[in-house]
Amino acid sequence: MNRALFTLALPEFAPGAREWVDRVRVTHDREFADRVGPHFTLVFGDTSIDQEAYFAHVGEVAGAAPPFPFACRRAEVGTDHQNDTGYAFLVPDAGHSELLDLRAALHTGLFAPLLRLDIPYNPHITVGRFERVGPARPICDALNASGIDVSGRITGLTVVAMQPDGRIDEVAGFPLGARAG
Repeated sequence: MNRALFTLALPEFAPGAREWVDRVRVTHDREFADRVGPHFTLVFGDTSIDQEAYFAHVGEVAGAAPPFPFACRRAEVGTDHQNDTGYAFLVPDAGHSELLDLRAALHTGLFAPLLRLDIPYNPHITVGRFERVGPARPICDALNASGIDVSGRITGLTVVAMQPDGRIDEVAGFPLGARAG
């Protein structure tokens, strides 16, 4: 397999929230805004796990977790562990623990080796990407001053594949709570 699989939570946004996020992303992160919708990344790219086994694991975890609300009311500066890239992140206050729980559940079993404890993780939606960290600070300050209120629900997990040419394709979706009966 030569494409990396990622597991994302693609939010269902409250009215007006998606449009606001899209406007910010087009201004500050056009490259990825054009390739994938706003999301919380829960499992970063991997090529080592067979696709069928990958889907089975994500489906099992999703089926056991109930849907939940989230709300992002602040922007924070993020950094890249590989280079000097800076980011503007929307960080959830509501739904934060649930996203961490989903991520922990995903990084069990055959996904356990994928967990990178050497890289800090904070659930977020990326709304800005910059060559250096410095320019991210005034953008986050301006977003925070504008009164951020991005909310909605997390109702499923989506597996995407990053192709060698950089294209990102949705390849499978798994509803949360399918086994909750």
